[in-house]
Amino acid sequence: MPSYLHLAYRRNARAAAKNYTVKPADNQEAVKKAREDFSFFCEYVANKPPAAHHKDWHKHFVTNEDSVC
Repeated sequence: MPSYLHLAYRRNARAAAKNYTVKPADNQEAVKKAREDFSFFCEYVANKPPAAHHKDWHKHFVTNEDSVC
């Protein structure tokens, strides 16, 4: 006889998800700036400036400005 316990968990998770609301972040301006500026993102997330090779990776992979590799 198969176990249908997972269906109960799924039903409870869906019911809980309906009651969940996403609140805006308190630091919305910093989040917007981190999305736009890679250096600010590194300092905001890791509390240190980005390394030189990270800047090269960002330049190559994200902006497609450097494609000599």
